[in-house]
Amino acid sequence: MAKRIGKYKVSKREETLSAVDGATIEGSLDGITNLTATGTSTLTTAVIGTGGVASTGEIRLTGCAAPANSVAAVCNGVAVAADGAGIYEVIFETDFGGYTATATDNGLIKTAITIPTDSMIIAASTIVTEVVGQNNTSTIDLVSATTAGSDTADEAVSAVLTIIDGLDFKSSGAGALGALGAPVYANDIVHHIGSTGTSTTLCWINKGTGNGTAAYVSGKILTYIKYMGTGPASADTRV
Repeated sequence: MAKRIGKYKVSKREETLSAVDGATIEGSLDGITNLTATGTSTLTTAVIGTGGVASTGEIRLTGCAAPANSVAAVCNGVAVAADGAGIYEVIFETDFGGYTATATDNGLIKTAITIPTDSMIIAASTIVTEVVGQNNTSTIDLVSATTAGSDTADEAVSAVLTIIDGLDFKSSGAGALGALGAPVYANDIVHHIGSTGTSTTLCWINKGTGNGTAAYVSGKILTYIKYMGTGPASADTRV
């Protein structure tokens, strides 16, 4: 005997495919632009893309990505409330190829990502993914800076928080392939780096006035940041 879903008679096969009475949907959802569920739903996925996946329950996953160029950023929410506040992890790669070092203290080298104000940076680390193409002293910092004053190369940046401090980015030092960079914690007691305050731009800058003027033929740094804030990060490719 045929069964009904609502006012429609359905076969046993169609009933099996229906999710109205609780079922598992498997396969591609390509072409479905609006999928709504009520009650408790479980989403299982092998890969979460950068476009963003959300649920109306207790946890929301969000993400973002930069254009496909030499600087990319991917951000995922680890535990996020409905209003967007929560813990986020972001990973981004900065390409220093073509940059010419200067001796400007706090001089802007590259912008990396934008994050919400008053974000608490919990953890950070870096690894060199492409050896830098120069071997002169070139000490650099990763900092959180105010957006104003961070839109022109070599501009003196107003750094609010230093995240990675004093990498000597040369091929025989911190610019060697696989070289690691460690964060600057607030002190020997707490296990966080610090708040970004009113700043929103994470960027790489010169440290001190002792850097030469060598050109970076190559060089890439992959950076991981974990923070608590009011929303996800996005790539900042202005410089």
